[in-house]
Amino acid sequence: TAEALERGLQEGFARGEVEGFAKGEAKGLAKGKAEGKAEGKAEGLAEGKAKIIRAMISNGMDATEIAAVTGLSIGQVKNLLKFRT
Repeated sequence: TAEALERGLQEGFARGEVEGFAKGEAKGLAKGKAEGKAEGKAEGLAEGKAKIIRAMISNGMDATEIAAVTGLSIGQVKNLLKFRT
């Protein structure tokens, strides 16, 4: 009957909407988790590199040596040397 068809369509739309939302939410959470993990890894690497550079500065390495080891430009290293504590 038309009534049964209408009810079936409404149930199908409702079920599709719920399933679509759940899939979208899961996909969004997975993407957010991956991005957060990548960001955390990058921050950790940057902190590690900064620690090594501070140790090089503390051990009296000059800007040319630090640049050669770290891959930073001499200008970047000289900038860091200005702000050493």
